[in-house]
Amino acid sequence: LFLVGGPASMASCLQDTPSTRYTHRYTGAADVVKRVPGLRYMHSLIWVVSAGKRSIVRALRERCAPSSQGGARRGGVLGIPPDGILGAFRSRPGVDELVIGQRRGLMRLCLAEGAQVHAAFFFGTSDLLTVVQDPWGLMETLSRKMRAGVMGFYGRWFLPIPRRVALSVCVAPVRTTKTASPSAADVERLHEQVYGRLKAVYDAQKAFAGYGDRELI
Repeated sequence: LFLVGGPASMASCLQDTPSTRYTHRYTGAADVVKRVPGLRYMHSLIWVVSAGKRSIVRALRERCAPSSQGGARRGGVLGIPPDGILGAFRSRPGVDELVIGQRRGLMRLCLAEGAQVHAAFFFGTSDLLTVVQDPWGLMETLSRKMRAGVMGFYGRWFLPIPRRVALSVCVAPVRTTKTASPSAADVERLHEQVYGRLKAVYDAQKAFAGYGDRELI
C-alpha cells in the first residue's frame, strides 16, 4: 500500500521541484531493520520509518513546499506492505496471494487521517525467490516475536539470486473522507473498497503483464 497524506494525489506528490521531490517519501518497516548489518545502510536510500502508528501518522502529516505553480502543500507518501511477516512466509512461486486476515489498522488510520490509499500489486515478485519454510513453523514464530522476517530463500542455481521474470505493477487509487472516529462499519467498507478495486485492476491487467492464467487470492 502507498498512503498519501493531504488532498493531492500520489502522482502530484512526485511533481515538486528537484529540491523537494524526494523529501517526504518513506518506507514503513520493522524497527529491527535499522539494526541489522547491511540492511541498516539502506535507511538513507529508502527513508525507512517505523511501521508503528505514531511514525505513520507523523509521515502522513508532513507537508512539503508548495509547487512552482502555486498549488497546495502536499502530504507525505508512505509505502508499506499490508500483509507483513505472514505474507512473506506464505509467498510461493506461481501463486499471487494477499494475506490480510482480520487486520484493519491501516484502514482505520487512513480514515482518521483522511489519507488516500493507493493499493498496488507487483506482478512477478512471488516468482523471484523461493522462501524456505521449516515444517515446525519455528522461523515464523521467531519472526513474529522479533517483529521481523527471519527466513532463508533461494533463486537461480539455488543461490540468493533472483530469477529472471517479467515484473510489472498495477495500482488502484481510493480517496477517503477524513473521519475523526471511524466506526467498524466505516473501516470494513474502506477495506472492501480498497482490495475490491485492487482485485478488479489485477484481473484487468494480468494478461498484459504476462500472468493471464493467475488469480489473486
